[in-house]
Order: sequence, then structure tokens, then C-alpha cells
Amino acid sequence: MRCPWCGSPVRIKGSRWECGYCGDCGMLARRNPEPEETTLTFSVSISFDIDLSAIWQEMKAFVQTLVPQNAVQMYPALSKAVLYEISKARFIQGDILPDEKRETLESFLGTVSDFVVPLSSEEILSAVGNRVLFADEGELTEQSCGTFWCSLIDSVPESDCPDMRELLSNFGSIYEYFVSDDSDGEAYDRTVALQNAFEHHWHDRRIHHPDERSAIMQLQAGGAKDYNEICRSILMSRFPEAFKALDSDDLIYFMWTSFIEDAINDDPVRGISMWRCLLDAAGTCLKTDADLAEELIPEFIDSDWLYDRNFYYLKPFVDSLEDDTFAEQIFQCAGEPDFRQDLLEACQLCGRQDLVQRYQ
Repeated sequence: MRCPWCGSPVRIKGSRWECGYCGDCGMLARRNPEPEETTLTFSVSISFDIDLSAIWQEMKAFVQTLVPQNAVQMYPALSKAVLYEISKARFIQGDILPDEKRETLESFLGTVSDFVVPLSSEEILSAVGNRVLFADEGELTEQSCGTFWCSLIDSVPESDCPDMRELLSNFGSIYEYFVSDDSDGEAYDRTVALQNAFEHHWHDRRIHHPDERSAIMQLQAGGAKDYNEICRSILMSRFPEAFKALDSDDLIYFMWTSFIEDAINDDPVRGISMWRCLLDAAGTCLKTDADLAEELIPEFIDSDWLYDRNFYYLKPFVDSLEDDTFAEQIFQCAGEPDFRQDLLEACQLCGRQDLVQRYQ
């Protein structure tokens, strides 16, 4: 604080101030205490209703957009999945349907003609609250995937998991309406749980049921950020028995070069044939795409085999050159893979000077 008369610093004594320069003094201005913050807490209970018919139309429209070729055939399974969600929600609640919710469901069942299940309206209304309906079709957790969800996953041609929020949020709204008398966030929680479960099974089924044709098209297109998934899909389709011992985690972190190296170490003839199926899948693209050639033709010949003259491993590589297709893939591909020199050295060690002269 400074003196209001001369501007010099002042001394504070209790509730007074004094200026040591000019002698002026006075009382300190009294400050009003800051008002205490008041926090109001509201507890609101909101009764709500939903339009099941409108939600059903939205669900059908989403399926139609996602899988137009199979949409109509999937409506019966979708119907069962909806009834699973309703009956599961009410079963968790542990009592029969309140009159209002019963009327909502009864009106829906009586007015929608394409909601097809092998139960009458009376049987459905009687069962809801007492048991879970159509779990085989409609259940979706990280541990279980009903047939409706499996069919949906298998029918979608996309390589990336589709955005399912619109469909799953409708399931969440249905669940919330039938599990509770209030809107208290169950719809969001249920939607998130379904989304996590769907993505889990999407990736799991995509891993264990690869689409070889799609993988070959991606391989030939080149420019992939990660060739491991593409090569894994092709190898799994051609050599499924080689993957039986691998679980989902092994497949997620799969490295195709390490896989082939291990296969060659166990059985060089078989390992080379597995590698060659990838080269065959790439086809003529190896001649025009240097990046693809570099990716698919790594240095599979171990330098120790050359140093030790290990013919058990070297000879199968040399013998493969008798096939003109393999020879073209290695020596007429784009770029200059280091593997060529290793292969020529293996030919020389194995006494195949004719192959050295042919491809040098």
C-alpha cells in the first residue's frame, strides 16, 4: 500500500496505516467478506418412453446400408436380437413388465409386420421378465457372439471395423427403457459394452477367418503400411495347419518374416514353399514395384549356412531355381534385393556353376 497523499510506502499498524515520509495516516478500508459459494445438488428422476417402431425402422435401415445384399434375410435374426435385448434387460431387473412398458411392447408387436420371430405376442409378453429369449442369436459380450452378430460380421466386406454406433445405440436405448424406470445412463453404458464386444469379435473373426482373395488384392495393390496382416491372411488360407498352435495374441503380433524363418529352420523345403506362395500371390507386381519386392524378398539365407557350407539348408534354395517362375521372381524383380547375391553364392557352394552363369 502507498500513501494517497505523497505516494510513499506506508506502515501498517493494526487497522491503521501511517506514512513515514509525510506523516499522513488513516484507517484501513474495510473489506467485505467474499460470499461463500453455495452448491446446489439436484436429484432428478425422469420417466421416459421410446418409439419402438421408429427404432426398428432405423435398425433395418442401418442393416440395409451395411449389408444391402443380405439385409432382408437378416431381419428375422435382427428381430431375435432385439427380443434378446428386451428380455435380458427385464430379466436383470428381476420382475414382470410394468403396465406401461407392457403396452409399449404389445403395441409394437401388434403393428410391425416384418418383426418375425417364432413366438406369438402372448408368448413373448409372458416370457419377458421370466427368462431370456434368443440368446443364441442376440447375445454379444467379449466371451460370446450370437449368430446374428456373427452373420453381420461375416457379411460386411470392409477390411476395417465398420462404425456400428448407430445400430448399437438403438440397442442401448431399448435396453435402458426395459431395464429401468428412469433414464440414468444405462443406454450409454450398454452401447459402449456392445461396441467393445463387437470390435473384439470383429477382429477375432477377421484373424481366424481370413479373406485370401482380398489379401491378394491388397498385396498386389502395394503401398500397404503393414504387410504382416496381408501375408498372415494368405499363409493362413494356404497352410491352416501351421497356425493351429497360435492363439489370437500370437496372430495379432504376427511377423511374417519371423514365421517363414522359423518354418525354414524346421523344414527348409516346406518353409520355402510357404514363402513362395507369397511371391506367387504378388505375381507380376514384383517386376514393377520395388518396395513390394524388397518387402517380400528378404535375406532368408543365413550367413552361417554359407560359412559352414550347410547344404541341408542351402540346397532347397538352389533347387528352387530349377523352376523358372521362382528364378524370374528373384532375378527379374524390381530393385536389387541382397538375397540375390546370397543365392548365387549358395549355387556356387552347391556346385551349380551353371546357375551362377545363367543368373549372374
